[in-house]
This record gives sequence, C-alpha cells and structure tokens, in this order.
Amino acid sequence: MTYPEQVKSFLWSDIYEMAKSPGRFAKNPDADFSRKRKLDFENLMRFLIVMESGSTGHEILKYFDYGPNVLSNSAFYQQRKKLLLYAFQHLLFQFNSHFPFEKYKGKYQLVACDGSEFNIA
Repeated sequence: MTYPEQVKSFLWSDIYEMAKSPGRFAKNPDADFSRKRKLDFENLMRFLIVMESGSTGHEILKYFDYGPNVLSNSAFYQQRKKLLLYAFQHLLFQFNSHFPFEKYKGKYQLVACDGSEFNIA
C-alpha cells in the first residue's frame, strides 16, 4: 500500500468509526441519522470531503456515479444541516493522531502553510 493510500485508509476508517455513533455529532442526537437514508452519516462525511468545485447537483451526480437513485440537492442540504461543527473538529484531531507529531524548530507547531486561520474553541 502506498503512503497516499495509507493516509486515505486512515481517513475512511476514522469516518467509519464515527459513523458507529452518529448521535455524538448530530444536532438532535436521538433523531438525526437514526433512519436509513441514501446519504447516511458516513456517506455524508465522505461526500463533504471529496466534493470539488462543481455545483452541488453535479457533485451529487458524480458521487452516486450518475445512477438512477441520486438524491436531490434539498435532501443533501437537510442531511448536512443535522451535523454539528464538532464532527469535523473530531475528525481532524482523530485523523492527525495517526501521524507522529514533531515540533518545527523544536518549539512551534505548524498547523497550516497556505494562509489559513485555525481557531480552537
């Protein structure tokens, strides 16, 4: 397995583990992601990560391989609305835990090098 494949495997396994208890990452833990949907918690997280710069409708078509059982844009927005921001924070920290941490110049933690801002609440 190549290094990029290993990294992707870590990401998908972290999402799979999160999907075992989706209530932790839902606005309404008792109801959200409790029913079987075309876009369940695991696929929603994967979809949000693999989306590119196309329109939502086109990205949905690509994700579902242009098949006949494609969900509507509205269904996607409704599912996305159920997610807590904490889901992405948890995924980021869980994913990063797979890689050894090394401080830059012995004392700095490099978070981003593209001008992004990173705030921990």
